[in-house]
Amino acid sequence: MVLYATGEGQTSPLGVDGKPGTVPLPLPLIRQTVKIGGQPAEVRYAEAAYGLVAGLLQVNVEDTGQYLARKRGAGVASSVAVPRAGPA
Repeated sequence: MVLYATGEGQTSPLGVDGKPGTVPLPLPLIRQTVKIGGQPAEVRYAEAAYGLVAGLLQVNVEDTGQYLARKRGAGVASSVAVPRAGPA
């Protein structure tokens, strides 16, 4: 699964505002983590997105096959892991 995010913190090399990401792609100095459905997901890649504006982070994570669904009934919220539809 590919996610795009901002707020990765300081990178090396430094990003330049407004400049498209080029090689070498800026790498966050802080370890990036992702949770899917409240559970940690394996981050396989977390660097600047090639060709996209500086400050945009591409994060590739292992697809767990489940997504969090929230339901509310009788004033009580609950969370349920729901299998993803379609092929993996």
